[in-house]
Amino acid sequence: MEELTSKRAPRVNTVYVVFAAFFTALVFVVTLFASIPAGFLGANGNINLGDAIIFLASAVLGPAGGAIAGAVGATAANLAGGYMMYAPFTFVIKGAAGFVCGFICRKSNFIKNKHALRRIIAMALAAAVIVTGYFLAELVIISSGFATSDSALMVAALRTIPGNLLQVGISGVIAFIVLPKIYPVYFKTQASRTAAQSGGEDEALIEDGNEVLLNDEHKDEHNDG
Repeated sequence: MEELTSKRAPRVNTVYVVFAAFFTALVFVVTLFASIPAGFLGANGNINLGDAIIFLASAVLGPAGGAIAGAVGATAANLAGGYMMYAPFTFVIKGAAGFVCGFICRKSNFIKNKHALRRIIAMALAAAVIVTGYFLAELVIISSGFATSDSALMVAALRTIPGNLLQVGISGVIAFIVLPKIYPVYFKTQASRTAAQSGGEDEALIEDGNEVLLNDEHKDEHNDG
């Protein structure tokens, strides 16, 4: 069965735009409200579940949709939550994470016929972008705020890592579990739109939504046998 790669790229149409807007709004809401202060880990900022939505958006919509949802949704949450100094960094970091995750999940030929493994690697690499990006951002923010020794600066930046690792780890698990439920909804919606326009269902979209994406874990086990 055909792999969902660049040959089956996300279709940029009304359905795509609606889902992109939905995921962007959901990133904003979850980042802002599903969060706890990271002070118990000795770090600034919050630990939130917004990254789970970014991973989902990226896997469903591809690199462009994932980047938009991550950059716009998370940055808006920073601004609304009073973390304005992080907003420019968040725009770049979360946008890059969404792009990386979406590209590996939807447009690359990386690890053919191993869909579940590819999603795990995509989310892990996106998580690495987030953890590394905020470590570097903290270095810049702290160093520009006041004079301090290099060792104190490094210690302060390193304190961001445990919280961010916890955040991306939990988000990755949630996204991996929820993703098989989201995929069919998106592809069936696309297929319905195609049917309304052409008078017939798009068999490729139905196949992608139901078989390749929903049951791929079973296929992975079959391919390993």
